[in-house]
Amino acid sequence: KRNSLNYIGKKPDFYYYDSININEYKLIPDKDWNLKIECLKYLNKDIVSLYNVMSEFSRLIYINFNVQITDALTITRLALNIFKKKYYNSINIPSINKIYLFNFIKEGYFGGITEVYKPFGKDLIYIDVNSLYPFASLNPMPGTTCTYLENLDGQGLDLEDLFGFFYAKVKTNNLYIGLLPVHKDGQLICPNGEFEGIWSSEELKFAKSQGYEIKVVKGYHFNKVDNIFKDYVTDLYQFKKSSSGFLKLIYKSLLNNFIGRFGLNIIKPLTQTVSKERRDYIFATRVVHSQTILNDNNYLITYTPTISKEICTQHGLDIIKVLDKESKLNIENNLDLFKDVSIATAAFVTSYARIHINKIKLEIIKNGGFIYYSDTDSIILNKTYFNSDWISDKIGSFKLEYDIKEAYFI
Repeated sequence: KRNSLNYIGKKPDFYYYDSININEYKLIPDKDWNLKIECLKYLNKDIVSLYNVMSEFSRLIYINFNVQITDALTITRLALNIFKKKYYNSINIPSINKIYLFNFIKEGYFGGITEVYKPFGKDLIYIDVNSLYPFASLNPMPGTTCTYLENLDGQGLDLEDLFGFFYAKVKTNNLYIGLLPVHKDGQLICPNGEFEGIWSSEELKFAKSQGYEIKVVKGYHFNKVDNIFKDYVTDLYQFKKSSSGFLKLIYKSLLNNFIGRFGLNIIKPLTQTVSKERRDYIFATRVVHSQTILNDNNYLITYTPTISKEICTQHGLDIIKVLDKESKLNIENNLDLFKDVSIATAAFVTSYARIHINKIKLEIIKNGGFIYYSDTDSIILNKTYFNSDWISDKIGSFKLEYDIKEAYFI
């Protein structure tokens, strides 16, 4: 603490040390123990070790990929830089930077789903997919040609001819697991019954193949492109497989964080110093990422500049009146937008990933097995049915994480 930093005297009691044994403690001189000097020693070693880690990381990235880490602020940007420098030879990834298109596809962009099916079990198996999202990215992806399609005669669009994101009306057939996710109260559910929403064409096709009734009303159709990420994913997965320790973690991070970069919100957050009145208004109408109190009437805040309907509703505000209060300027010309994001790509990857895990779930159920728990890339099941072909070190296959003697699922 500030009032004890200059302490010099008897060394602290052994109770205060949590990472040494009693013999190591005895080696510390008992008298003239100087807290300030000890703190400075610690900080110096901490900074030197961090520098050494960053220097080695930088060296490895440059040797393997000819990319400087100082050109990126985040691991996702670094992964994208590596991809662009070494693997990207065309312009096939669609940059979704129109707000109306981004908002439409965002409604069909779902993450992973965690489910508890049975809260307690014994003698279970825990299996986990090898690099699920990178594996999913090996499937066909949306290209740069995008066409809006809408059915006007009430018959619905022909799903088999579509590739993109579409608003559809759905009727399920009471399968044990739901196959199409829906946003509800800030969470994801996979309901039975009749509902509507926006999904990828491939997830709609999979649901239809399992007996769902699907009527596609409108949406955005893309051209189909193969093998955009194949070389990047194949190389990084091979590096990861043949490495250990921190190197394995580096390659795993570059592999797993890469696809998520495409799913960034196209609108960059703003950081501003604002008055208390303006701060309160922003909190009531927008997503705020951070705030720092500067003084009684000035705040440094970082926020998403577009109006949030959900937050306005939470604060009892009429969003139409809020939008009227905002300037009538063209929002796309006055916002700082990310130019190299592609929510269509990210949403297709997560869609393929859910299809992959759901196929295994359906196989288990069909063959009399029981699922106890699942999340984005793993399943816990009993041993009634187990397909040994699932297990290998190939990308997209499963690894056997644990044999479970007894488990509770919250």
